Amino acid sequence: MNLSFQTRIVLFFSALFLGVQILTMVCVYQVSHDNVIKQIAQNLVYAEQVFNLALTERGKRIASETRILVADFGFRTTVSDGDTKTIASALENLRLRIHGQRAFYVDLQGKTVTDTGGRRQGTPFMYPEALAEADRLDEVVVFGVLEGELYEWTVVPVFAPIPIGYLAVAIAVKNDGVVQLKHLSALPLEITLLENLTDQSRIFTSSLSLSMQQLLEAKSIQQMKSESTGLEKMQLGGTTFITRLQSLPSATKNQTIFAVLQIDFAQAMLPYWLMFYAALALLALGLIATLLGSIFIAKTVSKPVRVNHHSKVSTYHHRIFSSLDCRVIVFQKLFFVV
Repeated sequence: MNLSFQTRIVLFFSALFLGVQILTMVCVYQVSHDNVIKQIAQNLVYAEQVFNLALTERGKRIASETRILVADFGFRTTVSDGDTKTIASALENLRLRIHGQRAFYVDLQGKTVTDTGGRRQGTPFMYPEALAEADRLDEVVVFGVLEGELYEWTVVPVFAPIPIGYLAVAIAVKNDGVVQLKHLSALPLEITLLENLTDQSRIFTSSLSLSMQQLLEAKSIQQMKSESTGLEKMQLGGTTFITRLQSLPSATKNQTIFAVLQIDFAQAMLPYWLMFYAALALLALGLIATLLGSIFIAKTVSKPVRVNHHSKVSTYHHRIFSSLDCRVIVFQKLFFVV
C-alpha cells in the first residue's frame, strides 16, 4: 500500500503523540491507583483503631458500673444470703442503669442463679471460659452469642471477701452503633460483624445492603483470606472491596467473632476519575492539534520537493533536446560537404 509523503508525516506525528499520551495516562493511573490503595489502607487502620476504642470504652464503662454494684455491701450480703429475688432486683437496676439487655448472677460452680431475662435460671452458664478469664484478670470483656444475637459481655467476680460468684452483664451489639462508626471514616466504610462457621459465615449486623450481606454470608473466613491478595481485596457481586478482618475477643473458643471493615474501591476512585476525564479531553484536543499541525508541516515540507523534482525533469529534457540539435547540425554539415 503506497502512502503519500504528506500522509506519512501525519501518521508519524500522530503515532508519536498518541504513544507519549498513552504512556502518560498509564503512569498517571498507576500512581492514582497506588495513592488510593494507600489512602484506603490508612482509613481502614484508623477505622479499626476507632472501632477498638469504641468497644474498649464501652467495655470499660460496663465493667466500672458492674464493679460498683459488686462492691456494694448490701449486694454482697444479699448474694451471700442467696435471696434470688433480691439479687434479681439488684441486677435489674444495674441493667437499666447501663442500658443493658441481660444480667446474670453465676455461682462458683458455674450455675446460673439469676437471669433478668427469666429464662436461664438453674442452667449452666453458657461461657465457662469467660468465668475462668474473669478469675485470672478480675474482669473480662468478650463477645458471645445468646439466643441468636450478638452481645458484648462483661464478667466480674464477686468477692465477700473471698470469691462467691460472678456477675455477667450483656449489651446487645446493634446496627445503630455500626452505622455511627461507619460515618467516622472519610471514605465509604462498611462494617460487618459476623460469626465464622464451618463452610459459611453468619452475619449479626452490617451496614452493607441486604444483597451484599447474602454474598458475604455465603463465604467463610477461610475463603475470605484465600481470596484476599495484597491489602485483602474481596469480590462481592462484581464489586471490589478492600477488606480488613479483625478478630474480636470471643467468649468461647467454639465461637469465632470477626469484624469485617470494607471500603468500596470504585467509590474511593471516583474523585480520581474526574482527573482522568480531564486528561482524556486534553488528549483529544492535543490529537486534533497534532493532526492539523502535521498536515501543515507535511504540505510545507513537500512543496519544495515537488519544485525540485520538476526542475530536475526540465533540465533533463533540455539536455536531451540539445543533444539532438547537435546531431542534426553535424549531419547537415556532413551532407553539405558530400
